[in-house]
Amino acid sequence: MFTPICVLLTECVEHIEAVRNKLVLGEIPAINKSIVASDIAHRKIIFPLSVALNAALQQRACTAIIDAQNINFEATMLLLSHVSGIPFGVLMSGTLLDDDWDKLVAALEQLNEAELYFVSNEPAPMERLIRHLNGLKISKKLGLIVVNELKIEDKNQIDEPLNKKDHIARIYQFSADSNIPVFIANHH
Repeated sequence: MFTPICVLLTECVEHIEAVRNKLVLGEIPAINKSIVASDIAHRKIIFPLSVALNAALQQRACTAIIDAQNINFEATMLLLSHVSGIPFGVLMSGTLLDDDWDKLVAALEQLNEAELYFVSNEPAPMERLIRHLNGLKISKKLGLIVVNELKIEDKNQIDEPLNKKDHIARIYQFSADSNIPVFIANHH
């Protein structure tokens, strides 16, 4: 299944509001050291997300992002941080300054216009992923596939797991057959 970015943006805003409300009520959230460290760790995944964002906003191309399923919210928050210029940790903690709100609204409007879709990438057979991509190709005129992290569970005819290179080859084949460019960021 694919999820449009506008759905994920709603989750992001709800998260920011919930954390912000806790701050207003005087509840001090525990310091999350992983949020502070994540600003550094996420720099390596922002590049493929930036490629997807550029294609969707600048080229008006419908773009599918394949990433780990549990990272879709986080990836959307990273895009929101990237577009708004507000640090990721600030967005996650809800500690926005007064001038951050204008930046946040502008970024939300810009991202809401983007035809970005996160393709569910739970460990599943490759054919399910290809069906999702084919559905986007047919319904939304898919223009780019960005693969950041691939988690597929498939076995060959003698019940041995297929390796990641086999799956990447299958995505490349779908890309070639469909005449849709693909950008694969992480395949080791």
